[in-house]
Amino acid sequence: MSATQEHDVTHEGGHHDTPEQRDRKELSALVLFIAGDAIFLILEILAWFYLRALDTQNGWRFSKATPANPATSGSNNPHTIVHEVAKVAPGWTIVIAALALIAGLAAWWAEGNARKGVAHAPILAAALVVALAGIGAQVYQFQILPFSTTDGTYASMFEFFMGSVLAHLFLVVVVLLGVWNRARKGMYNEVWYQIRLARVWTLWVAISGIFLAVTAIFFA
Repeated sequence: MSATQEHDVTHEGGHHDTPEQRDRKELSALVLFIAGDAIFLILEILAWFYLRALDTQNGWRFSKATPANPATSGSNNPHTIVHEVAKVAPGWTIVIAALALIAGLAAWWAEGNARKGVAHAPILAAALVVALAGIGAQVYQFQILPFSTTDGTYASMFEFFMGSVLAHLFLVVVVLLGVWNRARKGMYNEVWYQIRLARVWTLWVAISGIFLAVTAIFFA
Protein backbone atom coordinates (compact mmCIF):
# COMPACT_ATOMS: atom_id res chain seq x y z
CA MET A 1 0.00 0.00 0.00
CA SER A 2 1.39 3.40 -0.97
CA ALA A 3 1.73 6.29 1.44
CA THR A 4 -1.05 8.11 -0.37
CA GLN A 5 -3.38 5.13 -0.08
CA GLU A 6 -2.57 4.74 3.59
CA HIS A 7 -3.39 8.42 4.18
CA ASP A 8 -6.75 8.00 2.46
CA VAL A 9 -7.68 4.98 4.56
CA THR A 10 -6.75 6.39 7.95
CA HIS A 11 -8.45 9.74 7.41
CA GLU A 12 -11.47 8.81 5.32
CA GLY A 13 -14.38 10.80 6.70
CA GLY A 14 -12.94 10.77 10.22
CA HIS A 15 -14.33 7.22 10.69
CA HIS A 16 -11.33 6.23 12.78
CA ASP A 17 -12.10 8.80 15.46
CA THR A 18 -12.98 7.28 18.81
CA PRO A 19 -16.47 7.99 20.18
CA GLU A 20 -14.88 10.43 22.62
CA GLN A 21 -13.16 12.31 19.79
CA ARG A 22 -16.38 12.51 17.78
CA ASP A 23 -18.18 13.70 20.89
CA ARG A 24 -15.69 16.53 21.41
CA LYS A 25 -16.04 17.63 17.80
CA GLU A 26 -19.84 17.51 17.86
CA LEU A 27 -20.01 19.30 21.20
CA SER A 28 -17.65 22.02 19.95
CA ALA A 29 -19.81 22.51 16.85
CA LEU A 30 -22.94 22.74 18.99
CA VAL A 31 -21.34 25.28 21.32
CA LEU A 32 -20.39 27.44 18.34
CA PHE A 33 -23.93 27.16 16.98
CA ILE A 34 -25.41 28.16 20.33
CA ALA A 35 -22.96 31.07 20.58
CA GLY A 36 -24.21 32.38 17.24
CA ASP A 37 -27.80 31.86 18.33
CA ALA A 38 -27.06 33.73 21.58
CA ILE A 39 -25.90 36.72 19.55
CA PHE A 40 -29.19 36.60 17.65
CA LEU A 41 -31.08 36.44 20.97
CA ILE A 42 -29.23 39.49 22.27
CA LEU A 43 -30.04 41.38 19.08
CA GLU A 44 -33.72 40.46 19.43
CA ILE A 45 -33.87 41.81 22.97
CA LEU A 46 -31.89 44.94 22.08
CA ALA A 47 -34.26 45.60 19.18
CA TRP A 48 -37.23 45.29 21.56
CA PHE A 49 -35.83 47.82 24.03
CA TYR A 50 -34.55 50.15 21.31
CA LEU A 51 -37.93 50.36 19.56
CA ARG A 52 -39.74 50.61 22.88
CA ALA A 53 -37.57 53.55 23.97
CA LEU A 54 -37.73 55.20 20.56
CA ASP A 55 -41.54 55.03 20.41
CA THR A 56 -41.64 56.93 17.10
CA GLN A 57 -44.92 58.86 16.80
CA ASN A 58 -46.41 56.81 19.62
CA GLY A 59 -45.79 53.74 17.52
CA TRP A 60 -44.86 51.30 20.29
CA ARG A 61 -48.29 50.43 21.63
CA PHE A 62 -50.50 52.82 19.68
CA SER A 63 -51.93 52.39 16.22
CA LYS A 64 -53.92 54.60 13.87
CA ALA A 65 -57.58 53.73 13.90
CA THR A 66 -59.23 52.49 10.72
CA PRO A 67 -62.85 51.91 9.76
CA ALA A 68 -62.30 48.22 10.57
CA ASN A 69 -60.70 49.08 13.89
CA PRO A 70 -62.17 52.42 14.94
CA ALA A 71 -61.20 54.48 17.95
CA THR A 72 -63.90 55.71 20.31
CA SER A 73 -63.00 59.36 20.74
CA GLY A 74 -65.95 60.61 18.67
CA SER A 75 -63.83 62.24 15.97
CA ASN A 76 -65.21 62.43 12.44
CA ASN A 77 -61.84 61.43 10.99
CA PRO A 78 -60.93 58.05 12.46
CA HIS A 79 -57.76 57.80 10.38
CA THR A 80 -56.14 60.51 12.49
CA ILE A 81 -57.01 58.89 15.83
CA VAL A 82 -54.74 56.51 17.63
CA HIS A 83 -55.82 53.74 19.97
CA GLU A 84 -53.85 51.87 22.58
CA VAL A 85 -52.92 48.33 21.61
CA ALA A 86 -53.75 45.78 24.30
CA LYS A 87 -50.95 43.93 26.00
CA VAL A 88 -50.84 40.18 25.55
CA ALA A 89 -52.03 38.24 28.60
CA PRO A 90 -48.94 36.51 30.04
CA GLY A 91 -50.54 33.11 30.59
CA TRP A 92 -49.69 31.36 27.33
CA THR A 93 -46.25 32.97 27.14
CA ILE A 94 -45.43 31.51 30.56
CA VAL A 95 -46.88 28.11 29.62
CA ILE A 96 -44.76 27.91 26.46
CA ALA A 97 -41.56 28.83 28.33
CA ALA A 98 -42.41 26.29 31.05
CA LEU A 99 -42.99 23.52 28.50
CA ALA A 100 -39.63 24.22 26.86
CA LEU A 101 -37.94 24.04 30.28
CA ILE A 102 -39.69 20.78 31.17
CA ALA A 103 -38.56 19.25 27.86
CA GLY A 104 -34.98 20.31 28.61
CA LEU A 105 -35.06 18.87 32.12
CA ALA A 106 -36.53 15.62 30.79
CA ALA A 107 -33.71 15.37 28.25
CA TRP A 108 -31.25 15.92 31.11
CA TRP A 109 -32.92 13.12 33.08
CA ALA A 110 -32.71 10.83 30.05
CA GLU A 111 -29.02 11.61 29.68
CA GLY A 112 -28.39 10.70 33.31
CA ASN A 113 -30.20 7.40 32.89
CA ALA A 114 -28.28 6.63 29.70
CA ARG A 115 -24.98 7.21 31.53
CA LYS A 116 -26.08 4.70 34.16
CA GLY A 117 -27.32 2.20 31.59
CA VAL A 118 -30.92 2.64 32.79
CA ALA A 119 -33.97 2.89 30.52
CA HIS A 120 -34.07 6.35 28.91
CA ALA A 121 -36.10 6.02 25.70
CA PRO A 122 -39.45 6.60 27.49
CA ILE A 123 -38.09 9.79 29.06
CA LEU A 124 -36.96 11.05 25.66
CA ALA A 125 -40.42 10.24 24.31
CA ALA A 126 -41.95 12.30 27.11
CA ALA A 127 -39.60 15.20 26.34
CA LEU A 128 -40.62 14.99 22.68
CA VAL A 129 -44.32 15.10 23.59
CA VAL A 130 -43.76 18.12 25.85
CA ALA A 131 -41.87 19.94 23.08
CA LEU A 132 -44.72 19.18 20.66
CA ALA A 133 -47.15 20.58 23.23
CA GLY A 134 -45.02 23.75 23.31
CA ILE A 135 -45.37 24.07 19.54
CA GLY A 136 -49.12 23.56 19.81
CA ALA A 137 -49.38 26.21 22.53
CA GLN A 138 -47.36 28.66 20.47
CA VAL A 139 -49.50 28.13 17.39
CA TYR A 140 -52.62 28.60 19.51
CA GLN A 141 -51.26 31.84 20.96
CA PHE A 142 -50.88 33.15 17.43
CA GLN A 143 -54.61 32.63 16.96
CA ILE A 144 -55.73 34.57 20.04
CA LEU A 145 -53.55 37.68 19.88
CA PRO A 146 -55.51 40.90 20.48
CA PHE A 147 -53.72 42.64 17.59
CA SER A 148 -52.10 42.13 14.20
CA THR A 149 -48.59 42.98 13.04
CA THR A 150 -49.83 46.31 11.64
CA ASP A 151 -50.95 47.53 15.08
CA GLY A 152 -47.74 49.21 16.12
CA THR A 153 -44.18 48.16 16.88
CA TYR A 154 -45.04 46.28 20.07
CA ALA A 155 -47.41 44.03 18.13
CA SER A 156 -44.93 43.25 15.37
CA MET A 157 -42.06 42.65 17.82
CA PHE A 158 -44.17 40.34 19.97
CA GLU A 159 -45.10 38.26 16.96
CA PHE A 160 -41.45 38.19 15.90
CA PHE A 161 -40.56 36.82 19.35
CA MET A 162 -43.26 34.18 18.96
CA GLY A 163 -41.95 33.16 15.55
CA SER A 164 -38.44 32.83 16.96
CA VAL A 165 -39.66 30.60 19.79
CA LEU A 166 -41.67 28.48 17.37
CA ALA A 167 -38.68 27.94 15.06
CA HIS A 168 -36.47 26.93 17.98
CA LEU A 169 -39.07 24.52 19.35
CA PHE A 170 -39.34 22.95 15.91
CA LEU A 171 -35.60 22.27 15.95
CA VAL A 172 -35.94 20.80 19.45
CA VAL A 173 -38.59 18.40 18.15
CA VAL A 174 -36.38 17.33 15.24
CA VAL A 175 -33.43 16.67 17.57
CA LEU A 176 -35.47 14.85 20.21
CA LEU A 177 -37.22 12.76 17.56
CA GLY A 178 -33.84 11.62 16.27
CA VAL A 179 -32.34 10.68 19.64
CA TRP A 180 -35.57 9.01 20.80
CA ASN A 181 -35.66 6.87 17.66
CA ARG A 182 -32.07 5.78 18.23
CA ALA A 183 -32.63 5.25 21.94
CA ARG A 184 -35.59 2.91 21.40
CA LYS A 185 -33.30 0.78 19.20
CA GLY A 186 -30.81 0.49 22.05
CA MET A 187 -28.12 2.56 20.34
CA TYR A 188 -27.26 4.56 23.47
CA ASN A 189 -26.73 1.68 25.88
CA GLU A 190 -22.99 2.35 25.91
CA VAL A 191 -22.45 5.60 24.00
CA TRP A 192 -24.76 8.31 25.36
CA TYR A 193 -23.03 11.39 23.92
CA GLN A 194 -25.73 12.37 21.45
CA ILE A 195 -28.29 12.54 24.25
CA ARG A 196 -26.07 15.11 25.95
CA LEU A 197 -26.05 17.17 22.76
CA ALA A 198 -29.85 17.00 22.66
CA ARG A 199 -30.00 18.05 26.31
CA VAL A 200 -27.66 21.01 25.81
CA TRP A 201 -29.64 22.27 22.82
CA THR A 202 -33.05 21.77 24.45
CA LEU A 203 -32.01 23.54 27.64
CA TRP A 204 -30.56 26.41 25.62
CA VAL A 205 -33.86 26.82 23.77
CA ALA A 206 -35.64 26.84 27.14
CA ILE A 207 -33.30 29.48 28.57
CA SER A 208 -33.54 31.71 25.50
CA GLY A 209 -37.32 31.34 25.52
CA ILE A 210 -37.44 32.39 29.16
CA PHE A 211 -35.43 35.52 28.37
CA LEU A 212 -37.84 36.40 25.57
CA ALA A 213 -40.85 35.71 27.80
CA VAL A 214 -39.52 37.91 30.60
CA THR A 215 -38.84 40.72 28.12
CA ALA A 216 -42.28 40.47 26.52
CA ILE A 217 -44.20 40.22 29.81
CA PHE A 218 -42.45 42.75 32.03
CA PHE A 219 -41.43 45.35 29.43
CA ALA A 220 -44.51 45.65 27.26
